[in-house]
Amino acid sequence: MVILSLSPRSYVTEAFDLLYMPFSEYIYNTFVETGENWWDIYIHKTKKDIFEKYNLTLPKKGSLINLRAYYDELALFKLVLHPTVSSVFMPKVEIISISNKLKLVRNNWAHREKEHTFSWADKALELMINLVVEIGAGDVAEKIRILYDRMHVDIKYRDRKIVCSSDDLKMFLENELFLKNEALLSAGVSTLSKHELNEVRRKIKHSREMLDCVTTAEGVIAFFWNAIIYKNDSFEIARKFGVTFEEKRDEFDKICYG
Repeated sequence: MVILSLSPRSYVTEAFDLLYMPFSEYIYNTFVETGENWWDIYIHKTKKDIFEKYNLTLPKKGSLINLRAYYDELALFKLVLHPTVSSVFMPKVEIISISNKLKLVRNNWAHREKEHTFSWADKALELMINLVVEIGAGDVAEKIRILYDRMHVDIKYRDRKIVCSSDDLKMFLENELFLKNEALLSAGVSTLSKHELNEVRRKIKHSREMLDCVTTAEGVIAFFWNAIIYKNDSFEIARKFGVTFEEKRDEFDKICYG
C-alpha cells in the first residue's frame, strides 16, 4: 500500500482556499476605511482592467458579499496592484510586494499543463503565510503552516509504503485520543463549561462515525491531517485538559511508515 500524496498544485490550491477569506475581508475593511464611495472609486473604475475583456455588470453598492461574489484570488491580487488602488495599501508595502509574487503563482497555478514542483509549492505556501501574517490573520497562518508541514511529510514518505491497515490507525486514534480524552472528562480533571464538555463529546462521537465510513489507511491519514489543519473548536478545547492530534503526529507517522 502506497500513500496517495497530494500533488504540489493541490497543496497550493488548498492554501489559496485558506488565504481567500481573510485576504478578501482585509481588502474590504481597508476600502471601507477610505470612505463611503470606495465601491465606485476602487471597484467600478478599475473593473475593465481587472477583468480585461469581460463585459461585467457589478452591483451598484459594495459589500463583502459582493466583493467575494466577483473577485477570486487572482482578481484580488490584480486589484491591490492596480495603480488606482495600490496607494490605499502603500502604508504596508510588503502586502503589495507579496501580492505581486502571488499573482505570478496564481497565473502559474491556472495552467494545469505546466509542471508544478514541490519547490514551487514550497515557496508559494511561504508567501501565503507571510501575507496572512501581514494582514493580521495569525490563525490562518497557522493552518497554512500545518498544511506546509503535511506537504513535507508527504515529500519525505512519498516513495515509501504504508505498513499498516486502516484498522491499525483507527485503533490508534481510538486508544490514544478518543478514549483518553473521554476518560479525563469523566474524571472531572478539566475546568470546561458544560457547553464545552458537550462539544468535545459530540465531536468525538462524530469523529467515530466518520471513521466508520473510511475503509483505507490513506483515508484515515487524510482525516488525521484535516483534524489538525482545519481546527474544530471542540478539538481545540482538548488543549486545556487532554490529548491533541498535534501531540500524536510523530507516533502516528511511525505507525504509518514504520
